[in-house]
Amino acid sequence: MKYAFTPNGDFKIHIPGRGDQDADPFLRDDEVVPPGASEGERKRKMELRRLRTVENFLQSFSVTYRDDCTVEDNTLISISQNLHLTTSQAVDEDGVGACCTLKRTFKLVTRKIKGPEEVPFPLSVPSEWSPEELFEARKFIRLRLDGIDISKPWSTIRVSEPKYIIFCDDRGLMAVVVRTLDVARRVGSEDITIQETVSIVEEFFPKPLAQEESAEDVVHGIGKAEREKALKMARQELQGVLEIFLKVPALAAVWKELDRGGTGILEAVVEEDLECQYCDERHRNGDCRLPNLEEMEINSDGDGESAEDKDSEEGE
Repeated sequence: MKYAFTPNGDFKIHIPGRGDQDADPFLRDDEVVPPGASEGERKRKMELRRLRTVENFLQSFSVTYRDDCTVEDNTLISISQNLHLTTSQAVDEDGVGACCTLKRTFKLVTRKIKGPEEVPFPLSVPSEWSPEELFEARKFIRLRLDGIDISKPWSTIRVSEPKYIIFCDDRGLMAVVVRTLDVARRVGSEDITIQETVSIVEEFFPKPLAQEESAEDVVHGIGKAEREKALKMARQELQGVLEIFLKVPALAAVWKELDRGGTGILEAVVEEDLECQYCDERHRNGDCRLPNLEEMEINSDGDGESAEDKDSEEGE
């Protein structure tokens, strides 16, 4: 006699050799392939069984790929750029889900100084920025703030795009894409922090959505073509960042890979789908904004600290 227990303490008794579930008495009800099931339903049930065996995890990593200072007139200027990536995978009664969130942070901080004796580094070190580099940094700030009303003295503003909901992509995954732009400025100074966030949540459900739901053209006022493009662009952007993180030895040593069956981020991008929202080049979205690991030193946080701990520290 065998017992199949559920998380809430219920159980089923199974006697080998009797009953329809003799092959595997520990299958959940939504994993059993009924007699006469179609090939598509059978494959979906088998994939659901497999996905429910994957490891649950939550990991969070950061890399700082630009952290420099320079002096302009009597002002010490510090500029830093950071990538913060959180990935997670979870299995529950409703299905299997994967989440990937990227935060790009650009920070410019200034401090008035009286003279060279207050400069914390020798002006001859490589971290000194040229006037041309400062011009490019300020140009980046102007581009990111284009279209945002900054005429009033404000400290923080958030610009959120709508949620792009794909009821069911060609893999059977329901996906939600969210983008936000957070800008914080210290009133009366040049100090500014710009944080761009893109997040994808994907879920594989036991039962496929009804045909009319998956084919619905407009969701919350957003057409299907626009939603599908938003998902494609977000997946491309996150794919490039994942590759960058895996090239950092300290991070690769503790990295946990998302299961390919539960996410579309890891799919190879065909050439005709290459598109970038940041420049006119035909490459993956956002590749032009990634650091060149061969040309610059990266400070990484590869301890696998949980996202909750990270957010707590950032909030403080």
